[in-house]
Parts: sequence; structure tokens; C-alpha cells
Amino acid sequence: MQYAVVFVLLLSFVVGLGYLARRVNIPYPILFVMGGLLIGFIPDLPTIKLDPNFVFFIFLPPLLFI
Repeated sequence: MQYAVVFVLLLSFVVGLGYLARRVNIPYPILFVMGGLLIGFIPDLPTIKLDPNFVFFIFLPPLLFI
């Protein structure tokens, strides 16, 4: 349950940063990196560990072939 709440909060954070980037006319990857740095300083966030095979087979192919 706690991971679902963190996932929804992070997803809404990304959507908000994307909207802000469009409004301010700043490239969105820059705001995503800055937002990630800010999230890194939030204490007591649960650590989410992904299996390397999951990342390799799910996330990597779309990044390579787009």
C-alpha cells in the first residue's frame, strides 16, 4: 500500500514538472533532473529496488528503438 502511494505521488510530481516546464519554456529533462535531486533530499522515503533484468527487458528496448 505504501509503495502505491509513493508511486502516485512521484507520478503526479513528474506530471507537474512537465506542466511547469511547458509554462516556463524550459526543457523538461532539466526540470526532471532538478526535481529528482530535490526528491533525493526528502528523508524517510522508502527505497524501491528494481530487478536489473526487469529494467533491461522492459525499459531499455523502448529507449533504444525510439
